[in-house]
Amino acid sequence: MQSQEKNNELAVGLAVIAFAGIVLFAVVGLFVAVLSVVCLFAWNKPVRFMGEIITPEEAHGFVGFGVAGLVIGLVAANNSGGGEARQYFPIIGYIIGSLGFAAHFHFEKEAKKASEGDVLPPINVTPREEGTPQKQPFEFASWNDEEMH
Repeated sequence: MQSQEKNNELAVGLAVIAFAGIVLFAVVGLFVAVLSVVCLFAWNKPVRFMGEIITPEEAHGFVGFGVAGLVIGLVAANNSGGGEARQYFPIIGYIIGSLGFAAHFHFEKEAKKASEGDVLPPINVTPREEGTPQKQPFEFASWNDEEMH
């Protein structure tokens, strides 16, 4: 009887994990669908979306990589065995392709921003007044450790 209870607990745990995965997939899919529509509006001119500017280059890449993923998903669905899950391969391919491009473009932009570095403003140097003595530059002391004979 205990073995059956453990199996039931395991089944419930796996069902919860599967449900969480389905919900995550639906949320990410909805986000990609909305972003794809925004990218279609940004196809020819930049569009501001959620505080970011989406350029035509980004829009072309996002939709293009999504379509490439969709085609790969279609090929995978066609070449896989039977089963109802294969009908979702093109959708999964589009999502992975689009998000893959978005992640790559984001990290590339961050790396470019980091390589440019921060440009510091010039230091304000006040001119020395005529009556003040000039400071001597720092010099290391000369050491003579040998005993003098």
